[in-house]
Amino acid sequence: MAEERASYRFLSTAGASERQEISLQKIVDHLYIGGKKAASDREELERANITHIVNVSSDIPLFFEQDGDLAYLRIPIEDHPQAGDKVYSSFDTAHAFISAGMKKGGKQGKGGNVFVHCRYGRSRSATVVAAYLMMERGMSVDGVLTHLRKLRPTILPNTGFVQALMLLDVRLGRDPRDSTFDFSHYCVELLRKEYEGTDMEGEEELMRRAVQLHRPSKEEGLIPAMMWLEEEYERQSQK
Repeated sequence: MAEERASYRFLSTAGASERQEISLQKIVDHLYIGGKKAASDREELERANITHIVNVSSDIPLFFEQDGDLAYLRIPIEDHPQAGDKVYSSFDTAHAFISAGMKKGGKQGKGGNVFVHCRYGRSRSATVVAAYLMMERGMSVDGVLTHLRKLRPTILPNTGFVQALMLLDVRLGRDPRDSTFDFSHYCVELLRKEYEGTDMEGEEELMRRAVQLHRPSKEEGLIPAMMWLEEEYERQSQK
C-alpha cells in the first residue's frame, strides 16, 4: 500500500518550485490571485491598489502586516489532498473577508482590491478564489475552473481541494448527477503533469489510476466523490 501511495505524489501540486511563476493576476474586478513573489513585492501590490490580502499558507510571512495599511487573513493550509476538509471549512471565512474588502475596503469607504495567494498561485489560493466565485456568482465547479485557467493557465488545484469544491457545489444546491465536471479526467490531467518530460505511462494505465483516485477513503481525510456527493445532495434537499 505504501508503495502505491508513493506513486501518487502528483496529488499535491507542491514541489514545483522550478516552474515559472506567473505574477499577480486579475480574476474579476477587485479580485486578484498570485504567489509568494507577488505577495512580497510592495510595488506590485501598490500598482494593483491592493487593500486586503488572503494568505493561504501556514508558513509564508504576512510580509507587510506591520505597516498597518493592508488587512490580512491567514488560512493555514498545506497543499495536500488530505487538507481538503480543512480548505472546505475555510470557504465561509474567506468569502466574508473577500466580500468585505471588495465592497468597502478602500479609502473613504470605497471598494478595495483583494489579493489571494499561496506559494505559486496554483492550488490553495485558486481553490479559495474558485469557492468565492461559486458562492458569489453561482458558478459551477467546471465553469469556475475553466474560467480561472483561461486567465491563469498554471492553476491546477490538487484532488482533495477539487473534491472540496464539488462538495460546495452540492451545498449550493446543485445535483451532482447534473454536473459536467469529469473528476476522473481531471485526475488524468494531474498525472500527465506529473509525468511531463518523462516516459509517460499509457492512457489506459493513467485512467486506471484516475479511477482509483475517484474513490478516496474517508480514513485518509478526503471527501469521497460521486456516490457520497449524491447522498449528501439528497440530505441537503430534505432540510
